[in-house]
Amino acid sequence: MEIEIKAKALKTLDEVANFLESLNTTGSGGRWLDKFFLRIQAYAKHNVVYALCKNAKLAKRNFSCITFNNWVVAFQIIKGRLVIYEIIHGSLL
Repeated sequence: MEIEIKAKALKTLDEVANFLESLNTTGSGGRWLDKFFLRIQAYAKHNVVYALCKNAKLAKRNFSCITFNNWVVAFQIIKGRLVIYEIIHGSLL
């Protein structure tokens, strides 16, 4: 299944990777992104229906949610694609 990442979520990923890179060793941001994408790919399966998010605001927008460490990924399955709309740190929900 194809994965599409909207601009807002992509910006968050870029900011997190840059932040981790500034705190840790060279390449740590990239390694975090690799792990993130592996986790997302595990959910990109055909003929699977995911429950709506537990967060009322995200559920109202018909988003399903998965977690990666402390991050919540809000997405929808649209025409055979997993579309990621938002990536939010869990402490902000």
